[in-house]
Amino acid sequence: MQRIKDKFANAGRGLGYLLKDPSVLLQAGLGLCAIGAGFVLKLSFSEWILVGICIVLVIAAEMINTVAEELADLYTKEEDSRVGKIKDMAAGMVLFVALGALVCGVIIVLRRV
Repeated sequence: MQRIKDKFANAGRGLGYLLKDPSVLLQAGLGLCAIGAGFVLKLSFSEWILVGICIVLVIAAEMINTVAEELADLYTKEEDSRVGKIKDMAAGMVLFVALGALVCGVIIVLRRV
């Protein structure tokens, strides 16, 4: 039972580190803006589910990007094209997920106009 408690404590500590990262905070803030827009638009239940999934996916992608950057910086602080490529790919993942979320948002909004 103590091992399970330790795992949750470690995960909570890690989540705390991630929630202090400016990029993660930015994505969370944008997610809150999407929630606010959802109230204004009076989203349906299924639309709320889609918005919630999109918010979680974008924030999770940003968290993975943050972890990848931290690991890459542990590898070396010197200029290394491989490290740059890893960081660029992780940032590209965030962009890809965010664009997908944007498309979902645009579809929801266009249904209402």
